[in-house]
Amino acid sequence: MSELEKLERANYQRKRKSRILFQGIVAMILVAATLIMALTYYRMNKDAYVYYTENGSVEYQVYLKDNGFYDENYLDGEHAYVSALMDSVVSEFRYDLQMDADSVEYKYSYRIDARLKIKDKDSNTPIFDPVYELVSEQTLSVTDRTLSIREKIPLDYGRYDGIAKQFLETYELSNTVSTLIVTLHVNVLSACEEFASDNRGDYEISLRIPLAKEVVNVETVASVSQSEEKVLACTNESKYIYRTLAFVLGGLSAACLIVFGLYVVLTRDKHIDYARRVKKLVGNYRSYIQQINNGFDAEGYQILNVNTFTEMLELRDTLQTPILMYENEDKICTKFIIPTCTKLLYLYEIRVEGLNE
Repeated sequence: MSELEKLERANYQRKRKSRILFQGIVAMILVAATLIMALTYYRMNKDAYVYYTENGSVEYQVYLKDNGFYDENYLDGEHAYVSALMDSVVSEFRYDLQMDADSVEYKYSYRIDARLKIKDKDSNTPIFDPVYELVSEQTLSVTDRTLSIREKIPLDYGRYDGIAKQFLETYELSNTVSTLIVTLHVNVLSACEEFASDNRGDYEISLRIPLAKEVVNVETVASVSQSEEKVLACTNESKYIYRTLAFVLGGLSAACLIVFGLYVVLTRDKHIDYARRVKKLVGNYRSYIQQINNGFDAEGYQILNVNTFTEMLELRDTLQTPILMYENEDKICTKFIIPTCTKLLYLYEIRVEGLNE
C-alpha cells in the first residue's frame, strides 16, 4: 500500500469518526431534550387540587303590620308569628369560603329563588310548586383566598300566602302542607377547562316559611358541607407548549437516530470492517493472545491454514502454547499463529477484503 493510500485512508477514517461523534452528540442532545419536555409536561399535567372549607347561614327579621299589641316594628328569629300580623320577611343569606392556598383561580356561581310548594300531607308529593327568581344566577372568576357572599332579600309574605290560600280555596283542598322555601344556591368549581364539565352540585342554604297557617314557625336549613372540599387547581397553559415540543423533538430525535445508523453502516469501508473484526476478536479473547511486534519467520515450517479462530483456541488448549498475533505495517492483515516444535505452523488470518498482502 502506497503512502498516499495510507494517508487517504487515515484522513477518511478521521473525518468519519468526527462526523459520527458529531451526529451522536446531536442525537443524544435531542433525545435528552425530548425526555425533559415529556417529563415536564407529565408533571404539569397531573391534577393538583386545592382544598377549601365553607359554611353558610341565614338570618331574618319578620316585619309586622300596624297593630295594637307589639311595639316593635319587627321580630327576630326566636319567635313564632301570627300570620295575620306578618307584613314582610327580610332575610340575609351568608356564605363564606376559605381556600388553603393563595392566588388560586376558581369560579363560583350563586342564585336565590323562592319555591312555593304545596304538597299532599299523606303522600308527601308536591301538588303545586312554582319557582320565583329573586336573584338571577351570577358567575364570577376570582383569585382571592377568601370568598364572602351577602345577599339581603325582602319577601312580601302576604303575596305568597295569598297565592297559596287562593289555590287551596279554588280547588277546595285540605290535608295539605304549604311552604315558601327561599334558597341560596352556591356552586364552587375550578376555572380550568378540563374541570368545567364536572358538576359538583349546589350547596344550599334555605329559609322555610309556612303558608296558609294561623301561626308561622320559620326554619333555616343549611346543606353546606362543614368538611373540606376541593377544586382542581388550574395548571399553566404552557404545558401544551411542552407537549408540542416533546412531539417535535421526538420526531427529530427519531430521524437523527435513523440518519446516524444509516451513516455508520453505509460509510463503513473494507478497512473499517477489517479493523472492527480484529478489535472484536482481540477484545473477546485477549487472555489467549500474545501480540508480537515483528513478523514471524516461517521458513522451514509447514503452514497449515485454520478456518476459524475457535479452532485456533482448540489447538492452543491441545498444544498448550500461546496464540501469537502480528499485524503488518499497512494494517491490512492480522495473522494469528501457533508454531510447534515439529515445524508445523497453524495460521488464521484476517485481512482487508479483496486485498492480498
